[in-house]
Amino acid sequence: MFDNAAQSSLRPPLQKAWVSTVDLRVAVAGDNTIYGVTDTGKVVSVNPDTGAVRWSTTTVHLRGYLTVAGTKLYCYKQNEGLVVISDDGFSFTETLLIAINPLVDGTPVSNILAQAGRIYFTTNQVLLVITEAGGLVASTDIGNQYPHTLVAVGPNQCVAVDGYGQPMFYEVHGSNLRRLYYTMLPNPGTTQSRRPVLIAGGVMLTGANGQTAAYDLSGGRILWTSPQFAAQAFTIAKGVAYAATAAGHVWAFSPADGRVLWRRMYMYPTTQTSQVGIAESNGYLYVGVFIADGGPIYLFALRSDTGEFVWQSNSAVLAHGVGLPFFYGQLLIPYGTGQPAVSMGAVDNPRVTAERVSWTPNPLTGTRSDFAGRLTLDLPGPVTATITAMGETTGLGQRLMNHSSLNAGTHTFEWNAGEPNGFSDANQFARMVVDVQETGGVNYTVTKLIPINTLPDLLGHWARANIEIMLYHRYVGGYPDLTFRADNLVTRAESCTIIAKTLDLSRPSPQFHTQFTDISNHWARAFITALEERGIIGGFRENDGTLTFRPELNMTRAQEARIVLKAYSVSPAPAGFRTKFTDIAGHWAQHDIEALENAGYVSGYQEADGTFTYRPEQNLSRAELSTMVVRVRRLGR
Repeated sequence: MFDNAAQSSLRPPLQKAWVSTVDLRVAVAGDNTIYGVTDTGKVVSVNPDTGAVRWSTTTVHLRGYLTVAGTKLYCYKQNEGLVVISDDGFSFTETLLIAINPLVDGTPVSNILAQAGRIYFTTNQVLLVITEAGGLVASTDIGNQYPHTLVAVGPNQCVAVDGYGQPMFYEVHGSNLRRLYYTMLPNPGTTQSRRPVLIAGGVMLTGANGQTAAYDLSGGRILWTSPQFAAQAFTIAKGVAYAATAAGHVWAFSPADGRVLWRRMYMYPTTQTSQVGIAESNGYLYVGVFIADGGPIYLFALRSDTGEFVWQSNSAVLAHGVGLPFFYGQLLIPYGTGQPAVSMGAVDNPRVTAERVSWTPNPLTGTRSDFAGRLTLDLPGPVTATITAMGETTGLGQRLMNHSSLNAGTHTFEWNAGEPNGFSDANQFARMVVDVQETGGVNYTVTKLIPINTLPDLLGHWARANIEIMLYHRYVGGYPDLTFRADNLVTRAESCTIIAKTLDLSRPSPQFHTQFTDISNHWARAFITALEERGIIGGFRENDGTLTFRPELNMTRAQEARIVLKAYSVSPAPAGFRTKFTDIAGHWAQHDIEALENAGYVSGYQEADGTFTYRPEQNLSRAELSTMVVRVRRLGR
C-alpha cells in the first residue's frame, strides 16, 4: 500500500499537483486509489493521479471513521450501523454488517479494526468482534471511559485505549473476549477524547491528558510518562518516534524510555487546534495543523534528524486548503476538515540563510529581547516576495519587506526587530517567513528559523527542551560566555543548589547547626544545610569520626537517585516490581532507583545488546539532572 522506495525522489518543498473536487474530512490510501469521507458524509474513491472522483456513495456516514483492508472499506452509516463497502475499481456495493444506530454526535463508537477476517469495534460500553459477513464472534463490557481507540497487536488480540489514554488488552478465546490487563495512569485527568496510539516494537505510546505515556505491550506496565508533551498525532521512522502536539509543536524522542532528542515549537499557541497530523518520508517530517473555528491551515516540513525547519506553506495552504498529511507512493496527500485534498509533488524553492544574528539582553536572562540580523535569499527565478520576522511561540511579527518584485539571483536584507516587536524569553527562535509567488503563479512559503533567546550550545542537544525549562524557571543558569555546557558533570554542591531552588529553600532555620565540617565557607552552604536540616542529604563519616559533605565531589547517579527520592517524596515501587535495569541488583540504591523507574522519572541507557542499564556509579551530567528534575516536578513553560 505504501511504497517507501518510490518515495526516495520526494524532497521538500512541495507544490500543488492537483486539487480534489470534493472536501474530505478523513482520507486513507487504498490499492491504486485514495478513499475518503467528505464533509457531507459521502464515501468516495479518488484517482491518485488526477484527483478525480471515481465513485461516491449517496448515503451518509460518520465523517471521522474509515478503515480500509484491500478493496474493502469499513465505516459507520449514520443512524443504521457498521457497513462494508466493496470496491471493484469502477463501482461499489454497500452492505450492512450489524445494526447499532450510530449518530453523528450521539452514540460513542471507536475506530474500526479489521484483522484476520474479523472486525473489532466498540459502541457505547461494549467491545464487539464480528466476522466479515457480520456474524458475532464475541463481545464484552468495556466500561464507559469512551471514546475508545483500537489497535491490533496479534491475530486474536487487540488493545483498546480508553478516553483517558489507558490501555486494555483483550484476547479472543473461543466465543469470549478475555481481558488480560487494564493499566491505570497515576494522573489520568478528567477530559475524555480519542487518543492517538503508536506501537513501536514492544512499546505502545498514547497521548494522555497533559502527557504522553508508554506501556509494555507484554504486560501493560507503564514504562514512562512525560508531562512535557501530550501527543495528538504520532509517527515513527528508523526507531525514533515523533509527536505532534497542539499548535504544531513537534517532539522527537526514544519510544523505549522517552528520552527527548529534540523539540521544536513552530506554530502559534492556541487551544483551538482541532486536528494535527504528521508523516515522515526520506528524512523529512511533514506536519499539518488545522485550526478550528475558521482559523488557518498550515503545512510545514522539518528535517527528521535535527528538527531543522525546512519550509512552511502559508499562502498556498490558505488558497488550496492543505491540512493533515499522509503518503501515497511518492505523493504527499494533505487534507483538512471541510477542505479539498491536495496532491503535492517536489519543486525547487529559494534557499534562505541567516548569516548574522545579534540580540539584547542575554538569552533566557532578560524579560525581553530585541534582535537583528542579515537574511539572504538565493532565488532560482523571478518572484514577488513578502518577508516577516515572527516569534516562534507567540506569533508576534514585524513586516520587514512588503510585496517586492525580485529577480533571480542572491538578495541580502539587513533586518531589526525591536520594540514593540521584541520577543519574550519564552521564545527560542525567531523565524523569517518569506511568502513567495513565482512568475508562473505558484504560491508557497519559505521559512528560516533563527535561534534567539537560547544558549547556542544547546542547539541539537538531546536535553535541550528540559534544560530550557530549567533555565526558564531560574533553577539553573548558564556561564558568562553564553554557554550551558550540558555534558559537564554536576558537583554535590551544584546538585544541592538546584534541588533546594526547586523546593524554594534558600537557607535552614536560624537554630539549625550543620554536622558537616567542610562547608563553613563554601558558596553553597545555605542550600546544603537547608537540605541537610530536612534529612534530604547525607555525608561521609571520616576516620576521625567527623562528618563531611565533600561539596566539590562529582555527584553519582545513585546518590542523586536517593536525594531526588527524599526531596520529592517519591513513592516506593510496589511489591513484585521488576526493574528493566540489569546492573542495580544488590546496589545500595537499588530500591531508590526502582522507585524512580516505576514512576517514569529515569530511563537509563540502552546497551548494544538491547538491555537497559542505570550505571549507578557513573557521574551525573548537568543535562541528566535537569531532565530528572523536569520529569519529577512535572515542569512546563
